[in-house]
Amino acid sequence: MDTKWRNYSHSIVTKIITFVMVITCFTGVITSLLNIALLENNDIKMAFQESYFHSVGYMSETDMILRDLKMLTEQYKSEEHILNGGSISEDEMRNTELELFYDFQNNSKDYNPNLSEEENYDLFKEVYADKISKAKEKMIKEELRQYHLLLKRIENYKGILYYISDGTNIYKNTTNISKEYFKSHPSYMIFENYEQEVYPVAIFNNRYYYWIASMIDQAGIDDHVMYIAFTEDFINPRIEQWKSDKVIAANSLYRLGGFLLGLIVSFLYLIWIIGRRSFRDQEVHLNVVDKLYNDINFGLCLGLIMLWFLLLDGWDIRNYPMAIIPITVPIATAGLILVLSLIKHFKNRTFIKHSLVFRILYSICQFIKKVYDSGSLGLKVVLLVIGYPILVGITIFIFPVTIGAAAWLALKKIKEFNAIKEGVEIIKNGDIQHTIEIDSKGEFKSLADNINSITDGLKNAVENELKSERLKTELITNVSHDLKTPLTSIINYVDLLKKE
Repeated sequence: MDTKWRNYSHSIVTKIITFVMVITCFTGVITSLLNIALLENNDIKMAFQESYFHSVGYMSETDMILRDLKMLTEQYKSEEHILNGGSISEDEMRNTELELFYDFQNNSKDYNPNLSEEENYDLFKEVYADKISKAKEKMIKEELRQYHLLLKRIENYKGILYYISDGTNIYKNTTNISKEYFKSHPSYMIFENYEQEVYPVAIFNNRYYYWIASMIDQAGIDDHVMYIAFTEDFINPRIEQWKSDKVIAANSLYRLGGFLLGLIVSFLYLIWIIGRRSFRDQEVHLNVVDKLYNDINFGLCLGLIMLWFLLLDGWDIRNYPMAIIPITVPIATAGLILVLSLIKHFKNRTFIKHSLVFRILYSICQFIKKVYDSGSLGLKVVLLVIGYPILVGITIFIFPVTIGAAAWLALKKIKEFNAIKEGVEIIKNGDIQHTIEIDSKGEFKSLADNINSITDGLKNAVENELKSERLKTELITNVSHDLKTPLTSIINYVDLLKKE
């Protein structure tokens, strides 16, 4: 069983099947996310909601309706109120006057810098009275335009009944304004005499209820009255749509979870087996695609992502959601091939080395090194003088690091120079056995080696001289011994003759 597993685990068939699984699961994840995005208000939480009245869609529409109705009675009130300038707040009028005052201050000859600001402001109101009046008229016209747009927008609300009053002005779209009539509908809101009645009570459990809570707290105070009812024509289609979206959301979540799990498992397994032929195989086997430089590969991956978004943007995905599949599959296939190539280089430890930028920089560095090593000292100094400012300019965003590295290198070279200087001093004082040690390469290393070669020559010369002196002494000793031996024999013979 283990042998069969080893045979099939890294086979080309297994890799192709796993590759197809990754593409299928990835496309499934994208499709599920798209289905969720196309839901009403992108509300994925509706999959866990029990009622339409808990949805963000219901609360969003209710919030918009309440805001529009409150704006009618609290800001605009009536057309007469707007024409009298009542809808323009004091802050809005003050800001308009200040803009005109700055114009008066900068451009009017009537402005007197010797007067106080209050006196100039009074003068401004007299001189610019006509401009202030025209500015106010312009604001009133804009308010009136917005008022009629608001009335038209409220008129377009279908299936909603309302009756609102501030005690003077009344707006309604039904002749029957009794509470009982409004309460006869599937959903309603009654605000009157500081009393609030909202139906159904499930609305209070809506997680977005805070959107309308502040407006509800202010409604129905003093003489203000607000009745709102949502008819069956409004509620029923939205409930049916909510139920349909709820099913789609739940199914999309289940599919998303399944496809995501399959994507993770299949992709991790593909990463594990890609580039190798067995579990014992330590070599990463590369193919034609892997010859592509990694940085170009990465750029192509980004290009594929941009192409996918461009195609998606140019297609009516909302009406043709299945078009996402023919768009995603070919791009995902090409992208996965490129990603797997990057993974193989990462496993092969050539992720950085097999890049166009690295090759270019490495070639430049090697060229500079060859020129530096083969050139004269003057050429090296010129290269350093020209190259360092260029390096600082390129790495301006980390210039403290560049300056620190240059200072460290200069300090290192100074230490090498001092070591040579001290070594020469020691040798000059007679210690020809001393050797100057320089660890780095470069001109100082060459100089130290040359000085050490000189000391080696001196040592050899001294040794040769000592050897010559020693040979001379031995020669004299031997000659003396050779001469001494016959003389001693003659002397002894003469002494013997004397005795006889």
